[in-house]
Amino acid sequence: MSQRYGHTGRDVLGSEAERRAIEWAAVATRDEILNHPVAEEFRALIQTAPRIAGDPMTLFRGRGIRDGEPMPPSVDQMGPLPLSRMPQAGRYHREGERALYLADSAEGVRREMEAWFTVGAPYVIRVTVPVTSLRIADFCGLPADHLLTAAFARAELCNVPGRGPANYVFSQAVGTLVAESFDGMRIPGVRGEPGAHYTNLVLFGHRAEWPSWTDPANPPHRLGSATGPVAGHEEIAVAAYYLWEKEGRPHGRADAHWFQAIHELRASSWRTSGPT
Repeated sequence: MSQRYGHTGRDVLGSEAERRAIEWAAVATRDEILNHPVAEEFRALIQTAPRIAGDPMTLFRGRGIRDGEPMPPSVDQMGPLPLSRMPQAGRYHREGERALYLADSAEGVRREMEAWFTVGAPYVIRVTVPVTSLRIADFCGLPADHLLTAAFARAELCNVPGRGPANYVFSQAVGTLVAESFDGMRIPGVRGEPGAHYTNLVLFGHRAEWPSWTDPANPPHRLGSATGPVAGHEEIAVAAYYLWEKEGRPHGRADAHWFQAIHELRASSWRTSGPT
């Protein structure tokens, strides 16, 4: 039976591939993950993944600009961290490793920044990435019964409240395996919801060419919020349970009820308090 993950829109077919991916993702340590038999198959399969080619991609990057920093921010402020600063860990890279995350829309950036509770005034910049000069694998749109689909579906659950483990051990190991062969990868964003999905481009390593991807005619601009405050996990769970009860306790609607609960709680917050 095929399952669609509401937060990414990825379809995964319940199969032997999914069983093996679940077993692989359940391994306790990074070294065990990287040396697991499924890891070797994963390494081989990513070589067959589609490559992004053709026209440059228009993408977006966000950053919170804190009090005391220049506003509007410069291109350098919006770019990768300087080599003098230690990067924090992310979904597909460990602390100290360098990776650049870009979204295919400003809405995708907004969703990511809200999920990370970004501190400071939210700004976004549009960039144009010349994909032909980079080796980028496309892991979106793979067959539902493919091992890569099942493996990335597990990685996309990491540290997503109410869905997966509260760490990035597995997804970071997946990023390491991809970075062995590619400059980057295209994957679904994990902060979407039914009807509002987006994709991310993850580029591994330091990107010194960042300034050449920007356009002086499109400087950073402040990003408006399209939603109200995000409710807590317990409040969302109660609201989702109520929606499930209201619909007659149907099977297979958990994702839809969860995101509907978030939407309704946000809408209620805005009606009562208004935007800030």
